[in-house]
Amino acid sequence: EQTMNQNRKTFVFPPGYRFNPTDKELVLSYLTNKVNGMPLPTHIIDANVYQHHPDDLLKICNEQNGKREKAMYLFTQRDRKYANGTRPNRSTGNGFWKATGADKPIGHERNPIGYKKVLVYYERDSMNPTKSTKTNWIMHEY
Repeated sequence: EQTMNQNRKTFVFPPGYRFNPTDKELVLSYLTNKVNGMPLPTHIIDANVYQHHPDDLLKICNEQNGKREKAMYLFTQRDRKYANGTRPNRSTGNGFWKATGADKPIGHERNPIGYKKVLVYYERDSMNPTKSTKTNWIMHEY
């Protein structure tokens, strides 16, 4: 069986098993492999987080994984707000992801292997685009 958008075999976890990697495992095993062009498990999906509402991303993940989960694991290229700048563009059209708090080092604090940033999704008011409402969607960015 193949996934809809990729030429990778689908792996279905037996009942009771969950994909629940630690932050360190995500950085060392999955993110490093992705950056180096290595194959990844089918339950980690390439999707542009900033082109979709979180509800739509959940539907995409559930369709590709063949089951209903509350957590999603996605890879997306970071978009820049300005071509020559470093500021990320986290706008989705009808909303945006807002960073909360300081970045958390992953691994040893003096020699981290990466950082984790927590973001919350805000939806823009259709009647007043300058007004937005905080949602329950949370994203961990590595």
